[in-house]
Amino acid sequence: MMDYYAVSMAVMMIFMSHMIMGSTALKDEERIFTLQRLYLSPVGKVKLFFGKLIGTLPSAVIGNAVIMLFSVFVFGAKYCDSFVGNLILFLLLSCCSLASISVGMLIGILIKIPAESIVIPLTWALLFFSGSFSKQVFIEGFSDKLPPYIVQQAAFRLTLYGESDSALAVIAVCLAVTVAVSLIGAAIFRVKKSV
Repeated sequence: MMDYYAVSMAVMMIFMSHMIMGSTALKDEERIFTLQRLYLSPVGKVKLFFGKLIGTLPSAVIGNAVIMLFSVFVFGAKYCDSFVGNLILFLLLSCCSLASISVGMLIGILIKIPAESIVIPLTWALLFFSGSFSKQVFIEGFSDKLPPYIVQQAAFRLTLYGESDSALAVIAVCLAVTVAVSLIGAAIFRVKKSV
């Protein structure tokens, strides 16, 4: 059971905290009036957007490493049998974190209200119906289409059976989502009027 929750809690952190981190990244700058100062700098808005995106990544990557290490050394959870498998798992979690941060940043740019009011209920529902909190929660034809479920299943195939194909596919999709959503977010942010 601990091995199940080690993976599902890592996925929960990706979708909950990293998406919130992305959604508040620029909103926090706006709230404390530093975004206006950044607009006046010689750095363009697109570079500012990507700088903020890349700047949040180390926090997410370190968070993933801490969760994995803490699960193994404190709770005795077991991930993959090999170092390469664990490296692929860590890469999977980190790429999913990057995709979540970029989606969160896009949500934060699009809405005027505090981003947490949208992101927290959305991610909680996604995680609940994906079986992150309880394996028994599964709706055929719905749960298996949700991103947290897909990430969890790829991680479970990797940790339990050593199959890396689905993990590598999820990594590729996460990178594609990151690029697409980041380009859309940067384009919107570039034309957005400063407050």
